[in-house]
Amino acid sequence: MRNLFTCIILMLSCLLSGCYAVDTLSNGFKHGEAVSKAMLDATGEKPVVRFNAQNGTLLNVEVMFKKPPQKLSLAQIRALVKTAVASEFKQKPEVLIVSFAFKTSAIPD
Repeated sequence: MRNLFTCIILMLSCLLSGCYAVDTLSNGFKHGEAVSKAMLDATGEKPVVRFNAQNGTLLNVEVMFKKPPQKLSLAQIRALVKTAVASEFKQKPEVLIVSFAFKTSAIPD
């Protein structure tokens, strides 16, 4: 009986210590979608948002646009992304990556 009680206590402590990590993972996808929507509203381009978290700490967030948003400088795009990520994820990542993807056929030789 004592072993069962000890086992239950250990399981509960493991679950409670991982609550924030589970919350970050499960809600992270919702936060990523919210960042993507905020960027669509602000820039006219909908990016793909990826994130990596460990033990509840947001390590990095990548916001990848299919093409650079028109009429915005790189500094403006960076500021918009930084604000949206901090607002939606409720914490600042250690690394924030803003990137643009180009089809190789669209790049002149």
